[in-house]
Amino acid sequence: MLFKHYENTPQKLSIMLIVLDEENLIKQWFDHLKNYNPFEVVVVDGGSTDQTKTFVNKYGSHFNLKLIEQPMGDSFAEQRNLAKKHCRGDWILALDADETLSPNSPAVIDKIIHDQSTVAFSFPRVALFPDPDHFIGQPNADLQLRLFRNLPEISYIYKVHERPAYKGKPIHPGFFGTDQGWQWCRIKREIKMIHWGNLKSEAELLARGNRWQKFKTESKKRGLAVGAAETFAPKKTNVKSRPLSELF
Repeated sequence: MLFKHYENTPQKLSIMLIVLDEENLIKQWFDHLKNYNPFEVVVVDGGSTDQTKTFVNKYGSHFNLKLIEQPMGDSFAEQRNLAKKHCRGDWILALDADETLSPNSPAVIDKIIHDQSTVAFSFPRVALFPDPDHFIGQPNADLQLRLFRNLPEISYIYKVHERPAYKGKPIHPGFFGTDQGWQWCRIKREIKMIHWGNLKSEAELLARGNRWQKFKTESKKRGLAVGAAETFAPKKTNVKSRPLSELF
């Protein structure tokens, strides 16, 4: 099947987010989005008890914003699929409230969404620690598939550690044929996802660890380990960080 030709056709970008009690990160997240000029921003709130929804409406007022509420159950995939259901753009960029993209990403994304052979893109993610100027881990190791065409055949699978799938088949980097003729999921290493989650207070990190314990059974079914709550709060003395400036 021949590829659809989009090289000269404007492509609309939907950005979607699922949240639960993220009032401290919402302003930063929306400030970051101003660089992208998205067609719309879709937010699904899982039952926040803080000021998250108020701040979403406040800081999202500059965008075509859709705020949907659905109590967070035992499935992250269900929340993301609800957000996707409300997306009307040609492409979907899925970010978490504690994630931003490297400064070069708006220009790169504007170019790659006109790729005529690709259905999705993965980006490496790096974790900031112990401050916003340093990161830990390998700069190209933690690949995250976050940009994909808004196709009805794509939906999220797995209750925890959810991921996009095409007709129930997880999308991985490499050759990936679709009914529409798109044949690739590509890695764009020049874009880096910046994860801010480890910069929360130790109390917030421990609370996050406690929340994840309820998903331990689902993780074990897939062979994914969830450690004790303490493992979610890294210690400065136990990890070696590198300057974020090395990446850009």
